[in-house]
Amino acid sequence: VGQQKNPWTCGMVNFDGDLRPTGATLAWKDDLFFANIGAYNIRSDSSVGGDSQDLANMYGGQIGINWKQEDLSARLALGFFAYDDNTSEYYLGSDDANYQIGMAYGELSGKFGDVTLKGFGELAMNFGADDDHSQVTPAKYGVPDNYSAESNDLAWMLGLEAKFDRFKAKYAYARIEGDSVPWFVSDSDFGSAALPNAKGSNNTKGHIFGLTYDVSKNFSIGGSLMLTDLIKSGNGRNADGRLYQLDMSYKF
Repeated sequence: VGQQKNPWTCGMVNFDGDLRPTGATLAWKDDLFFANIGAYNIRSDSSVGGDSQDLANMYGGQIGINWKQEDLSARLALGFFAYDDNTSEYYLGSDDANYQIGMAYGELSGKFGDVTLKGFGELAMNFGADDDHSQVTPAKYGVPDNYSAESNDLAWMLGLEAKFDRFKAKYAYARIEGDSVPWFVSDSDFGSAALPNAKGSNNTKGHIFGLTYDVSKNFSIGGSLMLTDLIKSGNGRNADGRLYQLDMSYKF
């Protein structure tokens, strides 16, 4: 109970690693299976719109499997997230709960000599997407006037990670359609290069490259490159861009 790190088994599509939701989590696991449920306030600040900022309450549940045998391991998680009507009132001008998201996450890892490889994938679909209400507007994104929320309700990511000695390299491709997840939930860095002055990564697709070196047990340094562009664009705004990041991490 309280403010906590990401309680879900998922990737950047469904939950930004920087989010620290306030709420309650009930979790259970054994050697093979795991499950959790929770209720959280995802967003409560005064930086965007309106007088009331106690907004974006999310409720979710997830079940999954952890499997391991010798040098192979796998993980699969299925879940469902629902956001209450405060979320849609806040951004969509509707009193309906327009985010009802089914999700799946999976990864498969194996050790091959001195190299460890991990493939991963993630999927999210908003079953509550409604053409009457959309978080993607021409004023914000420059998208065509005939943009359809119901046709842009899917987000997914596929990637591969390799680890050798102290080095770890990563590649992923992600596509986060405009009304697939709330804009303040998915990784905010991913869309920042392609979307000037925008928030989140909705209506964005592109490539992610990363390389990390463990200098010591507690200290690592790494860099990443994101090449992104808009999925739907209009008014001559075929926006694309690149974002370079340098990260240094010390754990103690």
